[in-house]
Amino acid sequence: AREAACKGIPAIAFSLDNHMARKMEDYAMSAQLSVAILKATLGMLPPHPSPPPASALKAQDVLLNVNFPIGQGQMVQGLYLTHQSLACVFPAFKELHPSSARLEELSESQKSERVFRNYAGSIQRDESVGGDGWAVKNGWVSITPLGLRSDIESRASQAAVFEPVMQATADIVKAAAADTSLASGGVAKL
Repeated sequence: AREAACKGIPAIAFSLDNHMARKMEDYAMSAQLSVAILKATLGMLPPHPSPPPASALKAQDVLLNVNFPIGQGQMVQGLYLTHQSLACVFPAFKELHPSSARLEELSESQKSERVFRNYAGSIQRDESVGGDGWAVKNGWVSITPLGLRSDIESRASQAAVFEPVMQATADIVKAAAADTSLASGGVAKL
């Protein structure tokens, strides 16, 4: 999604908080909600805004990051406009030894080099209220607008970008929630 947004294409990243999902029914609710979110972003749901919310996101170099909670179906509370949490996974590098490693893992190394594999290590959680981690843990579909730029700009320029992006994202959350008969949250401030 980030690459598409860099090229001026309105973009949304969708993720399901279930690394064990293997069957189509594991994705049924998130697929259904993704369609509603896409339609809302493109202005295809009432009140049919003109221009559609995607225009505001594209104009400000913003993409949406959508995370679906692990519990599908009746456990989904609704859609929530969130900020990005500060959660992360720390790497856990383990050295591979030629006797225990598969050949394809060692094929690019020479005998004199040591080979390591990166496994998921400890997790730093951030469940502050209003963050995407908090929302997903509490059964909400989180919708987080992310800017392409990571540098800190002046407060004046941030305010000019912040308001139209947050309003467009709030409109998407409200329209998609209404279309799917779910609650919307995180939009009361707008």
